This record gives sequence, C-alpha cells and structure tokens, in this order.
Amino acid sequence: QRCLVKFVPCLFEGENPYLVPMMLGWSRDIICLRSESQKNPRTWKIMYIAPCGKRLKSIEEVALYLAQCHNSIPIDFFCFDPWVKVLDEFIATGNNINVPDITQGKELNPIPAVNNIDTSVPVIDYITENDPQGNVCMPTTDPAFLLSCDCEDTCSDKRKCACAQLTIKATAQDAQEKFVLDDAGYDHRRLKNIYFTGVFECNSRCKCSEACHNKVTQRPIQAKLQLFKTANRGWGLRTLHDLPEGAFICKYVGKLYNSTDANEEGGKHGDDYFCELDLIEIVERRKEGYESDVSDIEADDSDNDDQSENKPNGFKVEKDEIEYKENGTEYVNDVKLKKQLEEVSSTEVPPGGGGRRGAACPREPLSLLPITANLNQYSSECVQCPTVCTSDVSMADVIDRYRKHSKTCHMSAPYTIKCTQCPVICTSSTSMPDLITSFQQHWKMCHANHSAFRGPVDETEEAS
Repeated sequence: QRCLVKFVPCLFEGENPYLVPMMLGWSRDIICLRSESQKNPRTWKIMYIAPCGKRLKSIEEVALYLAQCHNSIPIDFFCFDPWVKVLDEFIATGNNINVPDITQGKELNPIPAVNNIDTSVPVIDYITENDPQGNVCMPTTDPAFLLSCDCEDTCSDKRKCACAQLTIKATAQDAQEKFVLDDAGYDHRRLKNIYFTGVFECNSRCKCSEACHNKVTQRPIQAKLQLFKTANRGWGLRTLHDLPEGAFICKYVGKLYNSTDANEEGGKHGDDYFCELDLIEIVERRKEGYESDVSDIEADDSDNDDQSENKPNGFKVEKDEIEYKENGTEYVNDVKLKKQLEEVSSTEVPPGGGGRRGAACPREPLSLLPITANLNQYSSECVQCPTVCTSDVSMADVIDRYRKHSKTCHMSAPYTIKCTQCPVICTSSTSMPDLITSFQQHWKMCHANHSAFRGPVDETEEAS
C-alpha cells in the first residue's frame, strides 16, 4: 500500500483514462510470445507492472492486486488489448469553430466541439438524465423498491452477487432457468456481448464498494469525447483515443414520449433517433423471432415414427432414440446420429449454407444430444474458411478468438459459425454480436451434460 498513490478523480479531469495508471507510477509493457505453431507464430500480450515492481499478466490479477492493496483505481482504466494504443490521441486541426465544453460543466470531463467545415455552432440543451414529456411518468425511485446485494467487495464473483444473478437469470431459455448464460453481464466493467434481456447493475442500497465491477452506466463519462461537424451528415461524436472492446462510452438520454406523442413528433421532425424503451416487448419480439426460425431436432410429424427427418448437411435421424434421466433432467440419446457424426466429421461445409440459426436459440429447450465427439478442446469452426478456433481454457476464450478472426473473414452478412461437437450451424443476417450470442446459447445447451474439461497444451511459448 505504501508504494501506491491514492487515486483522486478530480486530479485527472480531461485525461485519457487508460493513461491514468501510468501517471500513478504503473507501466504497461507489450510482450511478444513466440510459438512453434505455424498458424500463430507470434502473439502479443500486455503486462502491467505495479509501482512495487510486481508483474500482472491479466485483468483478474490486477483486480485482485487492487483489492488486496485497498486502492481505488477503477478496474476499467486497465486495458490488456494489445491493439489499443493508449499513448495515441487524435488532434483535430484547421478548426473554424472550437467550443471548449458543450456540457457547460455538467460532466466530470469536458466535451468540446470543433468545426472545420463551416462556421456553424452546435446549439445543444445538454441534459444528463431523461426528460419525461406529457403524461409520461418515471418509475418510482423509492430505495425500498430496489433489490440489493450483500457483497462487501467489488462483486467480482457473479455467483454470490444478487444483482449479477438477475442479469444471468434473465437470459434463461426455459421456465426452470436451467439453461442460462452464466457469464452474462459485465466483465470487469466491460460488456463483451449484447444482452437483449438487459443488465441489472448494483445500486445505492447494495453493500458493495465504490470500486464495484457491476456499476458502470451510473458513473461519470470517462472517455475523452469530441463533437465534430461532418461534410454531409450533420454533427457527430467521436473519441479522441482508442477504446477497448465493450468499454462504456456514454448514456443515450433525451425526451421521453408515450406511443401517441412519439408518432406525432416522428411525423413532424422524423424518428431517426427514437429509441424504444419497453424492455418486455423487445425481449418478447426477439423470442418470437427465434420461434419462427426454430426447427426442432425431433420430427414435427410425430405420428409417423418410421419416417426419417432431414438434418443440416444431409443428416438423417431415424426414430431410434433412447430416453433416460440424469439429475432430474431428461436427455434423448440418438445412437444413429452419433455414428453419422463420426462418418462425416471431415465433410466440408459450403460458406453460409446448410445452417439454421433458430436451432441454437429456441424459447423452450431442445432435447439434449450427448455427443461422443472429441472433447479434448473447446473449439468452433468458421464456415467461410478452414479456420478452427480452439482453446484449452474456456469456451469464452474460443468466442473471443473467433470474434477477432471474423473481423477479417466476415466482411458482410450472413454471419455464420459451426459447432464442432454437433452438426448445427448458427447464422445471423444482422450482426456478428447477434451471431456470437446465438452460438453461446447453443453451446450451453449442446454441452450441458458435459463437465468442464481441459485439453493438452499443443504449443509452448517463450517470452522474448
């Protein structure tokens, strides 16, 4: 504790948040790891060195170090993404207009406005909270209405935090809440995926500390933002420095209308920037969309048990199934499907073809198929190229690698990903985050009857 300088937010107003640790005596080193693998001969890693000289190789180690030293540096000020250049900052030149702060002191960090197109000045009535219009009533702010957690730390363990469990349970695809995304919510104050069921943050009634990892949107804006004039698109907003994936930027607030008034205002001034706030209707519509795309693994015409059912990539599953129960959960073991999986494990899948997005995300759980495929590693396969992303650590690591791979391979829709443990191919015609969410839900269901596993490490890495 003696070597750590106390973090005082007011002393770092207008600073790049990812430079603050360096200003307090930390250092951020980029390390190149060499491997014998031909696919990835070099990988880049980030290592933080504390003022006492201790080396920290992951965000989890930094969080533990700050907790043990009782230091209040925000955990989201640390970035382990090697492609984020924390020392670089964009500087606008040739400005005709330069407004120092459009918030007029309402934010902790000022937000300037620049214009190098013409001499117009932005006219903004800046607000920090939603402004109800007409007969719109805001929900009660009575503290007794809020659910709170009893955590006395940073709520880093989602299994013990009641608020984090609300986020996880909201992703359930069944009434018994057995099939959920146990990693849903923030990951050290960063949102890795899109959750249409919402994120429940800790509140003022919670016993957790100010450094809580589940308090994000209620904190002041940390990133350095700038309003700028475009040539033909009006005013835009940008950050002046790199941001890691999933970092919080700012809240989207404005005037709140009911449905009738919103239609009238949209007809007069346009509805390009309207945002629907009814969470229940949004989630229900998304479930209905899943149901319209779902084709159950079991035959739709159950009256004819002798008929065969066509499956993706030419699979035919006959009605020779063995039902059994384990730990109160029913499973369907299709012996013939197992045999066909082994026969066509090397079959090449055409790009974007043969997949069913809905099969991964039904409203009700599918019958689970205990597959006898290779479970030595977590893996997923790209159907656009022969790349297979694998990991010996966790499925979240695989998804993170696939997301990075997709930035160069998947330039446009449809976005696809193939499960290496079963014949299902998840597709999305909207976005890559939507595809990742669907694949996470499918993987939870596909491997629900398998315990966690680790595969052998195939490559050795040495620091240089």
